[in-house]
Amino acid sequence: MHEDLQLAGMSQRTVHGYLRAVRQLADWAETPPDKITERQLWQYFLYLKNVKQFAYGSIRVAFSGIKFYYTRTCKRSWETLATMKLQHAKALPEVLTMEQVRQIFSACRVERIAVPRAHAKCHRRRF
Repeated sequence: MHEDLQLAGMSQRTVHGYLRAVRQLADWAETPPDKITERQLWQYFLYLKNVKQFAYGSIRVAFSGIKFYYTRTCKRSWETLATMKLQHAKALPEVLTMEQVRQIFSACRVERIAVPRAHAKCHRRRF
């Protein structure tokens, strides 16, 4: 797999992430990655999502690395890898109430420095 990743032009960081994803799958299944079944793969992704509660970015790296391994290195065409969709849950931004905005503005102090006009004129350059 390492050579396949290099030939595909993957960065060193991507190579490490993909190799780690396949290694973690094999550790979870207690089976060499080339002996893992499609059913085990399906269960593993459910485990990452529901039990480990992986963030979207972590699942994306695991999915991409595992998909690369099984489609490019092992030449398997599993339906799970072809049809699985990862949803990126977008959190809504926190909306402040008018009262909260007033409290923020009232806590701010604006310091102003007055410069006398006569003093300001002294620093002008004359040509």
